Amino acid sequence: MFTALFMLFPLFGSLYIDGWRWHPAGFVVVASVFFGICFAYKLVTRNTDSLAYKAAAGISFFVTLGLTWSSLVQWADVNHDSWIYFGVPVVELIAVALARLRPDRMARALFATAIAQTVALAIVSSLLLVRNPLVTSWTGPEARGVFGNAVVAAIFAGSGLLFQKAARDESQEGS
Repeated sequence: MFTALFMLFPLFGSLYIDGWRWHPAGFVVVASVFFGICFAYKLVTRNTDSLAYKAAAGISFFVTLGLTWSSLVQWADVNHDSWIYFGVPVVELIAVALARLRPDRMARALFATAIAQTVALAIVSSLLLVRNPLVTSWTGPEARGVFGNAVVAAIFAGSGLLFQKAARDESQEGS
């Protein structure tokens, strides 16, 4: 249901926005990815009633989707160093696997993801400056990229804080 509703946005974009013409295979890929994320969210949150845990999981899933999607677009069209950002979801997956979905460990996993995002941002920014040392001010795309990636890191950290709250709530229920 959510997948069908979500796919209305690119459908209307393809129908009504000049220059936005998706190939039918693009719809299949995006719908599959979105469905997979919704399915994974249901699997991850099926054994908890904690609103904080569910919110943290949902936020981290969709921020990861947004990061991956925007990195793919940036890598293909604008900044070929954006491939570095693909390491952030890899760090997140490894950390979450090690956390075994326990809220206290998930908090640490999301904090590690926020750090990985910050490190990736620092690397990409450094590469930009090394390759173009005469840059004296950030142009619009670079400034938006830095700001956007800093926001993504903050959202990952916020998700970690929500997992910490879920862990505290779980420990209070247990005592």
